[in-house]
Amino acid sequence: MDLDYLRQLNVFNPHDFKDRKVTIVGAGATGSYIVFLLAQIGIKNISIWDHDIVEEHNLPNQMFFIEHIGEPKVEALKDVIKRKCGFEIETHNEKVVDQNIAANYVFLLTDTMASRKEIYKNCIDAKRLFIDLVIETRMDADNGRVYAFKPGRTAQSKEWLDTLYGDEESSESVCGATFSVAPTAAYLASMAVWKLIQHFDVEYGPNHTEKKGKETELYNESIFQLGPEEILNRRFALV
Repeated sequence: MDLDYLRQLNVFNPHDFKDRKVTIVGAGATGSYIVFLLAQIGIKNISIWDHDIVEEHNLPNQMFFIEHIGEPKVEALKDVIKRKCGFEIETHNEKVVDQNIAANYVFLLTDTMASRKEIYKNCIDAKRLFIDLVIETRMDADNGRVYAFKPGRTAQSKEWLDTLYGDEESSESVCGATFSVAPTAAYLASMAVWKLIQHFDVEYGPNHTEKKGKETELYNESIFQLGPEEILNRRFALV
């Protein structure tokens, strides 16, 4: 049974997305919500990588059920999506080091800055001309950041790499390894998925020829604070 996407078609039509692939590296708080949201809007060609299992402390802030405790996170998410949306996603219950994770869109959501830098160097940089967009997120209790950049544009990649700090700073910075609160994770995941929607609409959507030049409107860095709410955006270099 196919879900009825009628109410979202003026924003995103999954049939236009066709067989483009989305890879998510990291199935924690933000990653599990992102997988769930992508599936809900009708993206089916999803690949998820993670080597952790579901633990009790994951339930308050991640998209798992009690019965998933002890299972690999990727398999638990596969079950969630199958039950909710009726289709299966591709899963890899392993740590990403130097595997081929290339896709049209890559979400980089691991727990440490070091692993993100390593994965970019080993898995993304070599495929940069074939990846449309890399989306990376960082989260603290009531704030977070979303980065979205085109790896084929050297200056954009460099600007993003310059934002990566040492993991020894993570206790005082917005990194997913420190705090994780469900509403913040859901907000962050929604912003990240909207980066994909906006990029796809301008670059490949049915009216993309009328939107030529508007790809420059995509913010490469979005920083938000919740309670009280604030958001700051900036763009990287275009080259």
